[in-house]
Amino acid sequence: MYQLHELSRVYRKGQSSVVALRDVDLDLQDGEFITSKGSAGTASRHSS
Repeated sequence: MYQLHELSRVYRKGQSSVVALRDVDLDLQDGEFITSKGSAGTASRHSS
């Protein structure tokens, strides 16, 4: 079993920020799976 609790992600650029996830909980049982969809390379485009 996999568990994620209170997962959050904020992308910042200069003084702007976008909240992509806020306090997400996820439980996956053995044999379950998830997928995600977005623009190609989205995760690698943000700057810290």
